[in-house]
This record gives sequence, C-alpha cells and structure tokens, in this order.
Amino acid sequence: LYQMKKPAYPAVFKKDIRTAMLKYRNKLWLNAYAIDTHYMDEDDDNTAARMSIQTEYMQGTLSIFPCFLKEWKEKKDRRAYVEKIMSHEMAHCFIADLVKVSSRRWATEEEHRAAMENLTERIARLVR
Repeated sequence: LYQMKKPAYPAVFKKDIRTAMLKYRNKLWLNAYAIDTHYMDEDDDNTAARMSIQTEYMQGTLSIFPCFLKEWKEKKDRRAYVEKIMSHEMAHCFIADLVKVSSRRWATEEEHRAAMENLTERIARLVR
C-alpha cells in the first residue's frame, strides 16, 4: 500500500511562523488569545493556512498546510511571505466577533465569506 510522504516542516519555518504570529497577535491586541498551531500532513484546497476561532473562549487553532511550506521554500524573502500570511490569519481573530454577529444577517454564505476575506485582508495590509 502506497502512502504519501508527510511533509517535514523545518525548525526555521516553524520559528518564522511563531515569530510572525506573536508579532501580529500583539499588534492587534489579541494577547489574551490562546493560539494552537497544527502542521497538517495534507493540503486543503491550496490554502496556505487557516485560523479557526472560538471567540467565547478566546482560543484559536492555526492550521498550516504543506503548500505554505512549498511556497516558503521558493521565496527570496521568506520572512516577508510568512508575515503576509500570518497578518491575514491573525486578522481573522481580530474580526471574529464582528463576523459572528454579522453572519446572522440575510446574506448568502458566499457573500458572507467574500466580505469576511476582504475585510480580513484590508486589516492585514494595515498592520504590515
């Protein structure tokens, strides 16, 4: 039986992610949030990273996917690339309460997702 080789996430990659995550957690006043980081074995729809948030407990789960590592290896300025992705993911925590409330309005799921991603990226660009 053939099994896919699990990605080996280098320590320097993990350090860059942790450093950027802490930087943007601080910039966005999210220090009360507990964030767990999980390094995934398989990609999910070409997504570099995903933040899942439980606002009532101020907890987040950051999932890092193999395509993030692959892109990181190809970049000249690796830290800048990690900061770009991490500022976006941490911005999800920043707007989580607003998203939770606004999702109760009459909008399609796709409209809600698009609005959330747009606002998240705007905030990420502000803090970079």
